[in-house]
Amino acid sequence: MTKKYIKRAKDDVGLIFTAYNLRRIINILGFKVFQRFLKKLCSHFFEYIVLIRAKIKQFKKTYFFNKIFTFYQNYLKNPYIYSKLTA
Repeated sequence: MTKKYIKRAKDDVGLIFTAYNLRRIINILGFKVFQRFLKKLCSHFFEYIVLIRAKIKQFKKTYFFNKIFTFYQNYLKNPYIYSKLTA
């Protein structure tokens, strides 16, 4: 009764339903089976996080290398700078 509006109560009701459904799953499967499932789920999740981090690191390296490379290519194509470098 502390929540006066539906928007405020919606989160509480969602949390209550989530807890209820988790309790049902544990009662149906058993705690040990549910615990093994969560461990496998977490290990897969962390494997994906490691892969995503590696891809981001690879992207950053290639992206910044391409940026620097094209900058210097354009820099060297400038006739004024090229004449200063070759003189």
